[in-house]
Amino acid sequence: MILIGYTSKGASMSQGIIIQNVYHLLFFLVMCYAWIISKRQVPGIGYWTLNLFLYTIGLILQMVFVQTGLQFSRIIANLMLFSGGLFFYIGFANYTARPVHWKICYVLIFSMIISSLTEIVFSLPLEIFIIINAIYFLVIIALYHTVFIPNFSGWFGSLMVILFVIYTILAGTQIYRIITTLDNIIHGNPSTNGFDLTGYTITAIVNRLMLFTVNFIVLLLVYKKLLHDLQTQVESQKTLSLHLKNLAEHDELTTLYNRRTIEQLISLYLPKNQENAIAYLFMLDIDYFKDLNDAYGHQCGDVVLQHTAQGLSSLLEEQDLLGRWGGDEFLLLVVRRDKDAIAPLLQGMKEMMRDICKQYPDTHGCSLSGGFTLLTTDDTLDSAIQRADALLYQAKEAGRNRIIGNLTGDSE
Repeated sequence: MILIGYTSKGASMSQGIIIQNVYHLLFFLVMCYAWIISKRQVPGIGYWTLNLFLYTIGLILQMVFVQTGLQFSRIIANLMLFSGGLFFYIGFANYTARPVHWKICYVLIFSMIISSLTEIVFSLPLEIFIIINAIYFLVIIALYHTVFIPNFSGWFGSLMVILFVIYTILAGTQIYRIITTLDNIIHGNPSTNGFDLTGYTITAIVNRLMLFTVNFIVLLLVYKKLLHDLQTQVESQKTLSLHLKNLAEHDELTTLYNRRTIEQLISLYLPKNQENAIAYLFMLDIDYFKDLNDAYGHQCGDVVLQHTAQGLSSLLEEQDLLGRWGGDEFLLLVVRRDKDAIAPLLQGMKEMMRDICKQYPDTHGCSLSGGFTLLTTDDTLDSAIQRADALLYQAKEAGRNRIIGNLTGDSE
């Protein structure tokens, strides 16, 4: 940040600079503390802290010039203030991950040094250097805007808009300074002490009004960055937690519930078995799955498992539960309002499996066998699984490619 201003009277300027020194010293101490605790989390905060340091020293040297008239202190003060302004820009570029225009920065620094040396060696009118400094200021503001404008959107966008407006106003004061200075030169009214130009007075007033806002926004940006990183970290931890939960609950190959999860979900359903609902527990198994792996390879077997899982899932309703029991077996809870709804489901399973298995003719012909049983209010998970498994065994013994149902819930 670079804010340079003079008043129409040396005494009032001295008083203003003392006030600004105290103010900037306090902000500098706050920024040092913020830099110490958050330098790894907030890119650019080191440059902002250095800017405040240079700006404070620059104001002190300006006060020395006001009290003693020592030209050298004013020249060094200007160099520090402009250098601080460049560090302010670099800090913002780092903060927003924008590229730094290093070549422009180097040219500006070199030009400042040359113009300062020229001012020391040659006794040129002060107005010339006022115009040069104002031009430097406008170039630095243009650099600021290359960072502010592309970042109007996003979580810090509103603060960037405010900074854009502030520095646009400050650019206007510099343009007014150039105009008034040129007017003095044209009309033959050169400044004798450097403090009687109207442009200086306007700049000083605007600076003092804007100074607090700019520094406060910088602190807000530090706070928002820390808050944003904390929120991102929380969201990342939440996403990781959900991912780990998903891995713990689902089968990696088929993405269905794994054995432990499907058992838990069905166990939770059993005590609250709805009176108006009819629930069936299915135990399903792919026939000749070993032959399929032997003939086509285990990768093919994995594909069949995935397609079977997808096919079964497409036949189910929202309240149903499906999981991979293990190997080529699936455990399925079907809840319906009407017993007649089971027949279309069984037909859908048969057609789905036929479409999958017809792609692999070099085996006994894979198919789907299963057993299902009606759940009763007295059922436990073990008792229901035992009945469904027994019916699956009967389907295997009867020649496979069939699903046998026990609609009464008895052990037979």
